[in-house]
Amino acid sequence: MKSIIILICLATNIFAYDIDPNNLHERDLKIIENIDSSLYNLATENITTSNIGKIYSFIIAHKNRKYTTNPIVIKANAKYYNKSIDYYDATNDSKYTRYGIDATLIILDTKQKQEIQNKIIDDDDEVLKTLEIYQNDLAMYDAKQKQFKYKNIVEIRAKAQEKSGIIYKDDRIKVIDEIMTTRNEMKILKDKIELDKLKILNFVEPNSRKILLGMIE
Repeated sequence: MKSIIILICLATNIFAYDIDPNNLHERDLKIIENIDSSLYNLATENITTSNIGKIYSFIIAHKNRKYTTNPIVIKANAKYYNKSIDYYDATNDSKYTRYGIDATLIILDTKQKQEIQNKIIDDDDEVLKTLEIYQNDLAMYDAKQKQFKYKNIVEIRAKAQEKSGIIYKDDRIKVIDEIMTTRNEMKILKDKIELDKLKILNFVEPNSRKILLGMIE
């Protein structure tokens, strides 16, 4: 009966990995029996996405904007003296009226204003590009996860076929090699996603990063 099941079925549950490389267990057989639903669930599984619009709006509202400028500084002062008696009469010095005004005016010329505006546009564009890369990396990681699950299905099927003499061990080794490659690709992508997150967090002020981290986790 077991041989019949092995020959008919071609795959295993997408969430199950081979726990014993040498022997077929009841768990393997039960998984193989669910081939149709397993493959369907894998094909229709939701894709991981992030609310990029909400994340972008939060970053723009809490952007860490520090621009170096060289403003034009104008300083002015004015004094007024009202001498009602002889200036040299020290006994009546209290009758002098004195007023003083000091003012400093900082002006950004048109060129500097435009440079700052261009810098803001470039910064906001950099945020969009970074979020796009982050979203693409998430999608690629999601695809690799599905690929990894699928190749584990193929590996357990290959084990069953090898035990039944349908394929050679070398054919199964090829499948295992593909699993190892996919696992390594997943590791690289996962590290890249963490770097994407650090870049995203660096866009905002330090006191806003905890909230933003919760949005991109």
